[in-house]
Amino acid sequence: MRIAIVHHHLRPGGVTRVIHATSEILSRMGVRHVVLSGEADPSTHPGMPLRVVDGLGYAVEADANSCSADRPLLAETLKKAACDALGGPPDVWHLHNPTLGKNPEYTRVIGSLARDGARLVLHLHDFAEEGRPQLHRQIRDIADRHPYSPSIRHIVLNARSRDRLVATGLPPSCVGILPNPIALPSLPCSPVPDSTPPLWFAPV
Repeated sequence: MRIAIVHHHLRPGGVTRVIHATSEILSRMGVRHVVLSGEADPSTHPGMPLRVVDGLGYAVEADANSCSADRPLLAETLKKAACDALGGPPDVWHLHNPTLGKNPEYTRVIGSLARDGARLVLHLHDFAEEGRPQLHRQIRDIADRHPYSPSIRHIVLNARSRDRLVATGLPPSCVGILPNPIALPSLPCSPVPDSTPPLWFAPV
């Protein structure tokens, strides 16, 4: 199996941690994969099969709704980068935050791949519709940003997001929940005196 994982960037943050965890697990399982990113320094991600793809990063607002005539469509650029890295087209495309609106060309990739019959995982960590009106304006006219078929899955972090997608018309069978992986270090615990109330911390 060949998998292409796609995201705007690999800067420190939650999505990058998820991509690192996914890549490590796939590597341990012997699954061939590549991470396609618009912005990354390969030296800071040792061991990750990484390709930097021009045009995939965040778009500045002035360029958000225009596609340069002298460069290929982002979907074609991604397909070529994935094929070059994997030795053939991916069996699965795992797209992180393609509907956030940070780059409308990335959002248009969804429809292009779906029309080709590609197997897609749309991993939605955040939504433009939630408090980001400037981003939503940039993608609201892209009609095929939430396609569905037996070969397309929308993955969200919690039941609230799943219920919202289902309420908009996506079949429940096409929407799944995948909480972010959390790796807790093994730290020695000191005994707490009985008179001290416990203090609990939760990663969020």
